[in-house]
Amino acid sequence: MVNQILLSELRKNEKDHKIFEYQRQKDLQELEEYIKNIPFEITISITQKDWYYPSPVIYSEEDRSDQIKACRKYLTAKILKELEKQYESLKKYEIQKQSDIFEKKEKNTYQQMKNKMYSIQELIEILSIEDIPIERIHVIITVKSSELLCDSLTVLLGDNLPFSTSVYLTQNNFYTIRIPEEEHTLLWQAYRYKRFRDQELRISTKDVEKDKR
Repeated sequence: MVNQILLSELRKNEKDHKIFEYQRQKDLQELEEYIKNIPFEITISITQKDWYYPSPVIYSEEDRSDQIKACRKYLTAKILKELEKQYESLKKYEIQKQSDIFEKKEKNTYQQMKNKMYSIQELIEILSIEDIPIERIHVIITVKSSELLCDSLTVLLGDNLPFSTSVYLTQNNFYTIRIPEEEHTLLWQAYRYKRFRDQELRISTKDVEKDKR
């Protein structure tokens, strides 16, 4: 890989979350190919074309919190669909049916089915039930800008997840300043993560637990 910072972070195998901003698209393409050879790590990619299909369904919800829930169901479907390529045991969950709702812009079907669609918490439960050992999920975003995507991804930065998360953005930064669930709580106050801009580590979150003592 050309980008030695990305490569170095991959090799560290740390159990923490990472956010990479303003990355070069070529580097992320190489990164995606590289990750294919790393066991127990997967990549999901959200391009401008990918986002074109689910966004009408997601934005059909009037309330911002419901839009975030819809977006998280979309992310869950993408993660499970990627995992299904490796684990046939996931086929019984009929993930494609939920994925199709977003990919085919089925707003009415979403309203009928949304309460039965998988959430991030249910994703975690499925990983436990099926004994699937995912160590890190890499989310590559080449969408020009989406505060909603960033807000929705915060759920993947929690301390008690069975996997770590890396988020990569090409044309922008990670927009979220305050977490959606608690509008008075800043992102860095709620989660531990490392933050990179361009090819340098610029910000590392402080240890929240230590600050509480």
